Amino acid sequence: MDTLARKSSLVLVRKLGRLKRMKSIFTIKIFSWTAILFLTLASFVSFGQGVGISETTITPDNSAILELRSTLRGLLVPRMTTAQRLDIAFPAEPAQGLLVYDVTLNSFWY
Repeated sequence: MDTLARKSSLVLVRKLGRLKRMKSIFTIKIFSWTAILFLTLASFVSFGQGVGISETTITPDNSAILELRSTLRGLLVPRMTTAQRLDIAFPAEPAQGLLVYDVTLNSFWY
């Protein structure tokens, strides 16, 4: 009996040691993946200065949040009637620099 108890306690100690090693490996993997994810997201924030839209690859100017470059197409701004344009002012004033095209008057309004 004494031999059986020693063998079973030895097996239990070996299993607990293996379990502790598995927990430490799991913790290291979690930490590694978290660090990789954080560094990846940080690089997107660092280099996301502006957006360039073009038929070819462009780097937008540092002072622009959006740069459009084309020799074949133009920019289409929102179109609305005079009544719709006047409704923008309710309940607050429209933003400064807002650009719309009034289809009733056939003119741009900013």
